[in-house]
Amino acid sequence: MDDAVGDDGSLNEPALDDAPSPAVDSDADTAPDLATARRRRVPRLRIGRRSGTSLLLFAVLAGSVGVLASAGPMGATATRIEWVRCRRPSKTPRRCGDLARPFGSSGGAAHESVQIYFELDARRNGTRRPVMLLVQGGPGGSSTAIGEPARSALSQTLRGEDLLTIDLRGSGFSTPFPCTGGTLCPAATNDARWFSTAVSADDVAAVLDALGIDQVDLYGVSYGGYFAQVFATRHSDRIRSLVLDSPAYWEGTPWPDARLAAALGALRDACRRSKCASDPVADIRSLMASLNSDEPASDASSPSFAVLRHDFVIRAIPDLVRFIGRAPSLARDMPAALDAAVHRTPPDFDPLDRLIGTRSAGSASPPYVLSDSTLDAVACAESPMPFDPAATPAQKSEQLDVARSALAPDRFDPFTISEWLGFNYPCVAEPALRAVRAPIDARTAFPNVRTLVLVGSDDTVTPPSDVRSVAARFSGAHLVVVPGLGHAPGLSPGELQPCTDRLIADFMAERGTPRWRCDRALFASRAVPELPDKLGDVVTAGPAVRDGALVTALAESVLDARLHPLGLRGGEARYSDGNASLYEYEWMAALPINGTATFRAATGIRADISIGLASAHTGKVRLVWAAWGTATVQVDGTLDGAPIHERVTVL
Repeated sequence: MDDAVGDDGSLNEPALDDAPSPAVDSDADTAPDLATARRRRVPRLRIGRRSGTSLLLFAVLAGSVGVLASAGPMGATATRIEWVRCRRPSKTPRRCGDLARPFGSSGGAAHESVQIYFELDARRNGTRRPVMLLVQGGPGGSSTAIGEPARSALSQTLRGEDLLTIDLRGSGFSTPFPCTGGTLCPAATNDARWFSTAVSADDVAAVLDALGIDQVDLYGVSYGGYFAQVFATRHSDRIRSLVLDSPAYWEGTPWPDARLAAALGALRDACRRSKCASDPVADIRSLMASLNSDEPASDASSPSFAVLRHDFVIRAIPDLVRFIGRAPSLARDMPAALDAAVHRTPPDFDPLDRLIGTRSAGSASPPYVLSDSTLDAVACAESPMPFDPAATPAQKSEQLDVARSALAPDRFDPFTISEWLGFNYPCVAEPALRAVRAPIDARTAFPNVRTLVLVGSDDTVTPPSDVRSVAARFSGAHLVVVPGLGHAPGLSPGELQPCTDRLIADFMAERGTPRWRCDRALFASRAVPELPDKLGDVVTAGPAVRDGALVTALAESVLDARLHPLGLRGGEARYSDGNASLYEYEWMAALPINGTATFRAATGIRADISIGLASAHTGKVRLVWAAWGTATVQVDGTLDGAPIHERVTVL
């Protein structure tokens, strides 16, 4: 990712008659062979900029200079595309540019301007191909930031299509909103019209006009799926087909009941596949009750570490459950971690501590990847809230208290209301909004376009129940629930990625009814039955083999390292391009391993490991899972001084 924000060269395009073929952009950010480059800065709001009153309608060929050709609801002005150096490295030739759009208006005249940044695949021979428009989640997520991962994830789909990514206003390398802290934008007016999803949809239509693109295959991810619904209702003639990948459903109840039900369902589904030692939902209930009743004593003026940790854990357990949809491996590991904390004597909190630590270790995204200001502005204006967005913060706080007091105490069992909703409800402290109006609701008419809707069976961000409501809006929509995956299965890396890519490619090419063809169990969707303390507690499966418990523990250590950078009892794994280097990695105490492991969907898993010096055992073995998702592993090498060549089944 290019961090030299604002120091890239921008290019003045020649007149249309002299326009060359599309330029090539590479990892080195090669400059297009056009006009002389000049220095430029990241565009900021140009307050008070006067706009013209006429529109120059100009049709252009793909790869040529664009001129704004849309008179949308905001009264767009005639504006040339400003071609710029692409701001993100890529192996794919692209053309990148900014398009000026009005930000707000007074008396019907635009008085502010923002730049909308986009990246479009470029072809040396100038041939025209179908265009996929990819829109990222958020709100506030940068679509251009996921362009390169999408090219990898959707390699089959994009063989016959060019990719277009557009950073919606306020996100990515489009003009950032002039906000500080958590205040809404624009701070002076708090007018929701100028940062709404509807006006972003009109921005995108203007970019398509300027590029001379009549129709696109629109792919929306999460909030991008909500954007796609809005775009479809405002510009249905621009859509050739629609893919909604875990689309947000911003209607109905403001309470996250569906997210909790989906998360608890994912835990229990994983246990049904694997015979967990105890019911994970009952364990959550017991653990939270124990934490709430056993608060450690401390001087109020100087809380002890025990008190701080206690309060942190009470908040962290609901957070882990909420996060299952983004990290389905939590459904794999959490049941055993809960069992260790609740049912062992003394309680073993190491497994939960690792999950909490891994979840908490993520760093905040920079604004050009995810804009918190844009997220707050759009979500607080358009998603359902238990208060009036146009009210003052004090009024919203009162309305929230009234709404929460009406909830049944066990509404979010196994959590209390405060535990599940959080102690600070979003948007309460934000200023009162003007002109709040959801761009789509139950009365909105949706167009008849070819539509594919995807959702992971374990998605807790946009639960399957909500996504089914979205699919029902589009006549003849194809709904596919992807087994064992969480949020955004179409772009999720992993063993099933080739399957989802083929599914989408078949839909795009109109090769019959989209069907899921890879319905097989995954390591990530099966729960770890139990976390043993010693070899005598290791559960083995299949025919008895020599050193079965030791071999099984080594295999489980490798599988654990596929999902966790920190060993359960110590050590670490470092990753690079599907490979892991293991350093004293301990899944089970006193059994550290060192070596390398390779994880490939096409060829399975291969690990070459040795047992560390801290163990009572010695050995060096190769473990091979010949196919991804198989439970059978071939073990060859030496253990405790004797050769071993065994085929073992791992639960």
